[in-house]
Amino acid sequence: MNRDMQHEKCLKAAAEFLKGWNVEDETATRMVASIMMHRDGNWRAGSFVEAVCENDLYAAITRADDTSLKYLKLYTLASKNCYTR
Repeated sequence: MNRDMQHEKCLKAAAEFLKGWNVEDETATRMVASIMMHRDGNWRAGSFVEAVCENDLYAAITRADDTSLKYLKLYTLASKNCYTR
């Protein structure tokens, strides 16, 4: 599967994951998809996503913007529990 198709699958899985937490935020959806893509080795993401995937709380907090801080718990949960089907 090519990277664009994988990204689309990740976006759909991310939206479903977040919906389970009553979150419908386009930025959060894109971030969860990025976390999934980085975690699965499909692309190299930025330093915040790397910190989340490496479970480095200090680095994640110091690199997060306001939206990322708001959803940090969900991003962390997604890094271990959100997968495409």
